[in-house]
Amino acid sequence: MKIRLQPFLFIFSIFSLISCNQNINDKEIFTLKITDIGSAAKIQLSTIDSSAELIALHTPDSILIDNIIKLASTDEYLFVSDKRSLYKFDSQGNFISVLNRQGRGVDEYTGITDFYVEDTNECWILSRADQTIYHFNPEGELLSTHTFNQWIDKFFKQGDNLYLYLGNETENNNHRIRVYSLTEKEIINSYLDIDPVKSTYLHVHSTNLFSRNSSSDNLYFFELFNDTIYKISLDEILPSLFISLDSKNIPTRFFQKGYGNIMEFFQELFKNSYAYGTDLFIESENQYLLSYFYDKKRILSILNKNTSELISFNTIYEDLHLNGYPIDLTENTIFLLPGNMLAIVLDSMDIMQYAEENMEEDEILKLKEKIAYTPDLMNAVILLIKV
Repeated sequence: MKIRLQPFLFIFSIFSLISCNQNINDKEIFTLKITDIGSAAKIQLSTIDSSAELIALHTPDSILIDNIIKLASTDEYLFVSDKRSLYKFDSQGNFISVLNRQGRGVDEYTGITDFYVEDTNECWILSRADQTIYHFNPEGELLSTHTFNQWIDKFFKQGDNLYLYLGNETENNNHRIRVYSLTEKEIINSYLDIDPVKSTYLHVHSTNLFSRNSSSDNLYFFELFNDTIYKISLDEILPSLFISLDSKNIPTRFFQKGYGNIMEFFQELFKNSYAYGTDLFIESENQYLLSYFYDKKRILSILNKNTSELISFNTIYEDLHLNGYPIDLTENTIFLLPGNMLAIVLDSMDIMQYAEENMEEDEILKLKEKIAYTPDLMNAVILLIKV
């Protein structure tokens, strides 16, 4: 399997300690105070998760996976998507099947923008170009379609509802999130008003927007350039946590300057030493994990709820399987999976270049076998970390 990987500029962000409550919109929320944001470390993988898994994706020679846009998992399977197809693997990375309905027919989509997989292995595929979400059974048969006269960037399924994220798209819309009922087959709620100034320029893509606490089943929403994390319930979306980034948060007035486009915004942003979040958030029973961006780097922090111990880092040394291979969190795409799991997509060619410089010949041969590496078949390698 040949695969093309493109680096993404993300910056993962970092916890310091939970402090006093802050009142926002008459709702009491926790403030997460983050200090020393410029002192992120480089850490060993074993200090985070000593049982982290490394999975090489094995596919037939006829399968070409392009840039991976999303990963998802169930108890039995791992699902990987590029913009054309949805690929299904077992838990060891062995290829099972591929769903490709790209086309112009009544049961086909223009392309894949996002997808969601249920525990039953039924899958829902969003095609932004079609403004449609397609529902397939585990065998790849189309069960239903749901078309919206709106530009949807991502979505999440909770019970019988689809939470549609539109970002700052104002065509036929004035909210960032809309809730579609699968039983009533209509929009039943809309949340988070779109700022009219931001809507003219602030259109950014985020790898992750939703996370579910595996211990409490709380569902959270978060987005880039927003320092508030929201909790989603059946009939409301309310602020839950506010991220204070060492007094370096982007001030509200900065967003209101009315930039001509997103490039102008970033050019002005990089002239300042602001920090901002977030495209990654997890709450488990005993700790939080959060990302933020500072000095053009992604920083990741893990905060223990009970002891307030904080680990902040921007590089992981893979010391469990790859002899200390450095994983730069700024350049590697990270996906959230169920069960408070992180999935990091690694470049097998880059791994082998590191091995040639740092490992003995017998170790290199074992590594090639482990990641199923051949020069002309560059299988994707996935690192799974339990938070």
